[in-house]
Amino acid sequence: STGNLVASGAGRLRGLYVRTTGTEGTVVFNGTAGGSGAEMFTLNTPAVEGHQYIGLPGDGIPFAAGMHVTLSNVDGVTAFYAAETTL
Repeated sequence: STGNLVASGAGRLRGLYVRTTGTEGTVVFNGTAGGSGAEMFTLNTPAVEGHQYIGLPGDGIPFAAGMHVTLSNVDGVTAFYAAETTL
């Protein structure tokens, strides 16, 4: 598993583009910039190599204190994040 900072500060996850490896995996978003916050969204990926776009309905998922992502058996992810001053 690898973890990365996606954004610091308040905002909303609006969608994500995932590159899968052919092995079942996960993409886990946590609610703080350091990765120690609450698990806010988990995507289980299929055992198929390829690309997948996930659009989140409505206003997306709010993150009040930043966003950290941990990948397991996933080649990469692009997160579409809208920064906001207040939630």
